[in-house]
Amino acid sequence: MSVHIAQQWDWRNELGRLKDMAVRTLLLKLERRGLIKLPPRQRAGTANHKACKIEPDPAPELELCSSEAIGSALAELLPLELVLVGGPLQRRIFGRLLQQHHYLGYYRPVGENLAYLIQRRGGGLVGGALFGAAAWKCAPRDRYIVSFR
Repeated sequence: MSVHIAQQWDWRNELGRLKDMAVRTLLLKLERRGLIKLPPRQRAGTANHKACKIEPDPAPELELCSSEAIGSALAELLPLELVLVGGPLQRRIFGRLLQQHHYLGYYRPVGENLAYLIQRRGGGLVGGALFGAAAWKCAPRDRYIVSFR
């Protein structure tokens, strides 16, 4: 159903892929609010995120994800450049960085997001940044934003 709706609305991401997960989220929210009634699920969800863990990859270009500490002062690395993650190789490198260095690990992206690789002067990789879509409701965040009015 979500694929059909995404096709009818021509709802696609920046890569041209159908946004069927976004449609699913919308449909579930509408059902929870009592605005629509969805048919029963045809398949159960897995929720087994560990099964999606990124496996080690012997590709030499992933050596960029070394865990060596950077021994330079920030001023020596400037200017930093943010590179939007686009192709498969960049996605693999970014996923490896998160898996190796994020305190919670990394299995797969959740929801809409933008990922960037961070390069130092001369092109050396120094990190990454992932910006996810804001939660629909987050009381502490909402109170903080309202406090600036």
